[in-house]
Amino acid sequence: MIELGAAKSYATGAWDYIWFCITHALPLKPTPLTLSRYIAYTSQFISSGPKYLTGVHHFLKDLYPDFDTSHKHPMVQATICGSRKMRGDPTSQKLPLQLSHLITFCLLANISDSYNDLLFATILACCFYGCHQSDELI
Repeated sequence: MIELGAAKSYATGAWDYIWFCITHALPLKPTPLTLSRYIAYTSQFISSGPKYLTGVHHFLKDLYPDFDTSHKHPMVQATICGSRKMRGDPTSQKLPLQLSHLITFCLLANISDSYNDLLFATILACCFYGCHQSDELI
C-alpha cells in the first residue's frame, strides 16, 4: 500500500504519460520506443521526467504486464541516462584562493592570538605554496 502523497504523485506521472500518448498520436502500450520518446519529451521541460515512469508503472502495470521489460530495454535506459546528463546540475566551483586571502588569514590569526587560528593559517600557507610548487615536482 502506498501513501496518499505518493499516490497523487504517481497519478500525475500516469496522466502525463497518457496525455503525451494522446497528444502525439502514440499507442498507450508502453513499448521501448514510446517510453524513450516520453522520457525525451518530458526531460525538455522538467528534470524529473524519468521519475514519472514510476507513476506510469504503478498505474499501468496491470494493463501492460510487459512494462518492466520495456522499461529495462537498453534504448530506454540510454534515454534515461542521456536525460540525466542533459538536465544535470551545472558544476559550480569556488573562486581560487589568492595571495591576498592568505595574507588576510595570517593577519586575522595573528590578531586573534589563538593557537588554533595560527595553526590553521600555517597549514593553509603550506598547502597554498605546496600547490603552487607542485608543477616543479612533476
